[in-house]
Amino acid sequence: MKLSAGLCKTSPEAPKGNVFNIQRFSLHDGPGIRSVVFFQGCHMRCAWCCNPESWAQARGASTQSAITLDAVRKEVARDVPYYLVSGGGVTLSGGEVMLQAPFARALLESLSAEGIHTAIETAGFAPWSVVKNVANNPTESVSLAYESITWLYLDGNISYTDSWNQRVVA
Repeated sequence: MKLSAGLCKTSPEAPKGNVFNIQRFSLHDGPGIRSVVFFQGCHMRCAWCCNPESWAQARGASTQSAITLDAVRKEVARDVPYYLVSGGGVTLSGGEVMLQAPFARALLESLSAEGIHTAIETAGFAPWSVVKNVANNPTESVSLAYESITWLYLDGNISYTDSWNQRVVA
């Protein structure tokens, strides 16, 4: 793992993202000890959602600004010693990661280039080409919440989510 004081700076043109939390020392979102970057925004509105505070596309305060790749990398770099001893890394979760695909892809590439294990937790609420682009190399683990929602589409029922899920199950 190379990520440390030698963080390489990203270009000013690098995408920015809306993140509502970076949780450190997580044990349930992938192998080892992890930092979880929770993305802001989700259209699914699942009844069982663990993070309903993430639903709004932009965070409540009008002063909320997008976070840079460097700011996220600086925060997760604090836990590199834990990743090393536990086989952990960084998980992108949400909200829906795929709603901020360019930022997610750039963050995953950046972390992977530094030797950090990456994972995504997603409902896959995006065209398959977007999901494939983000989840394809360099991501080492993808958890797709698919099995829980397939029956909702088959029944034509949106009572457990606030959105039709044809995009996810197609």
